[in-house]
Amino acid sequence: MKIKNLGVVREASIDSNNMNIFYGKNTNGKTYVSYSIYGVLSEIREHINHIVTIKDLTLNKYKLTFTVNKDELINKILNSTIGYINYHSKEIIYKAFANKFDKGGSITIDKNDLMPFVKKTFQDQPTKHNRILSKTSVIELISFIKFDQEEQNLDFSFSIEERDNFFDDDDNQSYSVQISDLPSDLQNEIMSDINNVVIDYIYEINNVIYFPAERAGINVFRNEINKNRSDRVSKKEETVSGNYPLAIADYLVFLNFVSNLSEFF
Repeated sequence: MKIKNLGVVREASIDSNNMNIFYGKNTNGKTYVSYSIYGVLSEIREHINHIVTIKDLTLNKYKLTFTVNKDELINKILNSTIGYINYHSKEIIYKAFANKFDKGGSITIDKNDLMPFVKKTFQDQPTKHNRILSKTSVIELISFIKFDQEEQNLDFSFSIEERDNFFDDDDNQSYSVQISDLPSDLQNEIMSDINNVVIDYIYEINNVIYFPAERAGINVFRNEINKNRSDRVSKKEETVSGNYPLAIADYLVFLNFVSNLSEFF
């Protein structure tokens, strides 16, 4: 990952590893670098919505299938991520630093930066269910992934069922539907979910959380996590993001989430 002209950082080159430690005097740019990394990690899988299209899917009765070579799929996903991050570098900086910089800075990544987040071993994935609430019913996307060790192919299988109720599985009537029979907006949601299934299988990026150092930690934000103000803080798109860098804004939302959870224990 390369950073140029970002705050006090004129130029930096960072190799991703299992652990990276940045050390140095204050105002040397450690925070700039860590915010930049957080901004990139937050965007890695947010944009990928076109890896699989309807044209890529084969319809066999009510089952949708997508078969692809593992390495080809990985390359397609990595190239898509790299293209997006590098092209939208300035927007990512803008978002990561809450518009505190001019547009002179840049961040660029390559495949070496993303490989640590690609799954190392591949195997069959059990059936997963994901439900989408439509205007009239509940659509359930059922997915299963099989890895062909010899051919190095991944077989993604999807079926779509429509249910009468979101919660009551036992008494719920369900029946299979074809994606072509659904409204276009619902088709788009299903394709978005299918892409997420594919991306989640390839990338191993769990929730990314930024914990500030003690001098900028929870005590500094005590007023922000006061329960009387939690509603304001939780609307980070309207309030927090405009005031704090993305990493800190998300951290405040995380603290509110943890704080609110404590009421139940």
